[in-house]
Amino acid sequence: MLSDYFNSFSLGFNLRGAMQFIFVRFLWLFMWVCAGVVTAGVTSFEQSIRRNWSTEEGLPQISITDIAQDQQGFLWLTTEGGLVRFDGVQFVSFDGSHTSLLQNPLLRSVVVDADNSIIFASTTKLIRYQNQSFSEITDENQSIEGVNVMTVNHVNDILIGGEALYLLKEQSLSKLSDYQGQVSSLLTYGDVVYIGGINQLAVYQQGVIKHVPVQWPKERLTINKLAMYQQQLYIGTNQGLYRVDENGQLVDEVFDTHSMGSEILKLYVDQWQNFWIATYDELLRIHDNKILERVKRSENASVEWVVSAFEDEDGYLWFGSKSNGLTRLRQDATRNYGIKHGLADPFVWSLLVADNRLFVGHNQGLAEFTLGTAFVTVELEYGRRGCIVTGK
Repeated sequence: MLSDYFNSFSLGFNLRGAMQFIFVRFLWLFMWVCAGVVTAGVTSFEQSIRRNWSTEEGLPQISITDIAQDQQGFLWLTTEGGLVRFDGVQFVSFDGSHTSLLQNPLLRSVVVDADNSIIFASTTKLIRYQNQSFSEITDENQSIEGVNVMTVNHVNDILIGGEALYLLKEQSLSKLSDYQGQVSSLLTYGDVVYIGGINQLAVYQQGVIKHVPVQWPKERLTINKLAMYQQQLYIGTNQGLYRVDENGQLVDEVFDTHSMGSEILKLYVDQWQNFWIATYDELLRIHDNKILERVKRSENASVEWVVSAFEDEDGYLWFGSKSNGLTRLRQDATRNYGIKHGLADPFVWSLLVADNRLFVGHNQGLAEFTLGTAFVTVELEYGRRGCIVTGK
């Protein structure tokens, strides 16, 4: 109820002096309401407070290929210039000057193990960072090359995809030979891990790999990304977005008549069931199968080539760009309301909560504010002794 936020108070402004008058000329109604109430729990790109970090703020390189969070709350970023730890204020970088294992600083993926060690992959090695020490994870003393992606399943085993599929279980690495070929994407959903490759889709569950029968097109289709949205499996490929139906058919996905035929860089479903889709040209937010936001790369550099996404323990949404560093989206607990929301005049003099209704007094009269419809003008008439009354 609105009275819970305003506690049945009224505000009046007794403006005196020129400075106060100047101030009120630019005063818009500023409502302090819970963001969850205003947005019904839906995080919006345009309505979020966004902050971007690039090399000027301490990033060693602007390509953020993956993001993870450890048990202490630090973010870990893989870049094409080394490993980075971020506490929200400062970046700490690790590169070839810290260990010879990072002589090749082109990193692709990062996860956090159950013991809070950081597992990350370069194009030539799989590396563990634990207790301020780096060590290589090998397969029978052979380096693991070409790792593209990693994921942690429901029992904290780590699946590693590259030129082959590997399982890291209790610090023991093994190759899963039941899957043959390159792994380009992994998705943990419940107790299942989906595995995507070139014209190949499989699942890993309870230690068993099963191939999903899909009717693949004649052309070479690389599954770049996987996402589960509204109980439907979506695959982002080098040729666009597809949905896999119950018969193994690939359905060209269309939202609001908008075809997703260009290469998919990132798919991500957040806790509010927003489906974020990134291509080279734009970032889309889908909710209830409708396009609610479509942000063009040409209009906002924050969506330039988004290749990684992560929702942290505080609910902040992070996007990593191939060419624009790190961007954080934070839903504010405040919102500004004014003329564009139906307020007849921006000069607001008083607020009053009565009978769980919020009334706003302004230069041209009285309005009632509701979350669903914003402002509705209240018709006034003069009563006895010059008092203004309303019967509504």
